[in-house]
Amino acid sequence: VKRALSDKDSENFSFKYPDIDITEEVSRDQFSEYAGEPIRRILASLDDTLASAGVSPDEIDLVCSTGGTAKVPAIQEGLEDRFGSDKVQQHNHFHSIVHGLTKIAAGV
Repeated sequence: VKRALSDKDSENFSFKYPDIDITEEVSRDQFSEYAGEPIRRILASLDDTLASAGVSPDEIDLVCSTGGTAKVPAIQEGLEDRFGSDKVQQHNHFHSIVHGLTKIAAGV
């Protein structure tokens, strides 16, 4: 559902287990509300990292966002609010994570 809501306004959540059958439509707004606190923490960590490094957002030339969570519209908006949409680029969201995990597994 999270992945679908990156591109759509709503998506069906379905969970089936013995004696449990849930199907519920979830809107992007609902997801943003449910995920609001984790998203705030992610963006606060970004702000803390910049502050710890003594770097302001206008000193950043390019922001490369990778991974599925980076596609969440609220995360993208947070990046664009801080750095400007012209600096934020999305790259191989899922392949970059697999590539990194492969390197870790290989001990590189």
